[in-house]
Amino acid sequence: FSEEPSTVHDLAIAIHCVLLCLQALHKAGVFHCDLRWPNILRAYHPDRWVVIDPDYAEVEIGKPLVHLKAAKHLPDPKISGPATDVWMVGHLLFGELSQLWNVGDQTAKETAASFLVQLTNPDPAECTVSKALDHPWLKNNSQLNNKAVNDYILQRKTLLLAQ
Repeated sequence: FSEEPSTVHDLAIAIHCVLLCLQALHKAGVFHCDLRWPNILRAYHPDRWVVIDPDYAEVEIGKPLVHLKAAKHLPDPKISGPATDVWMVGHLLFGELSQLWNVGDQTAKETAASFLVQLTNPDPAECTVSKALDHPWLKNNSQLNNKAVNDYILQRKTLLLAQ
């Protein structure tokens, strides 16, 4: 079951979750290299999205992505490692924002555009998960209700332990 976000809020939550997944992968030295909506699923909780399908994952920075060469969602071949994944997140964002562009005021659109520019920056020093997580567009649009999330997790744990 795969779906794409339908609101700006859902999009920000999804992008936030994807970036958190990437942060964990990158810390382990793994790069997903195939971020597309079919590889991102909404989890059981409506504010949780997970990255799946690591078939093309790489562990070697600088290795050419020959197996995905024809894919239209790939960055400039000079971009590799963590920057490849961040660039792909920018591509996801661009595709969704173009459909949701009529939503929000001019300031919100400018903030979204600056986030998109940051994510697709060819400079690997600028195209990082940590910088993306700190961007105002993501912070302003992905406010999670942490109490609701914690209550949901506790409820699921209780159900699992009861079985």
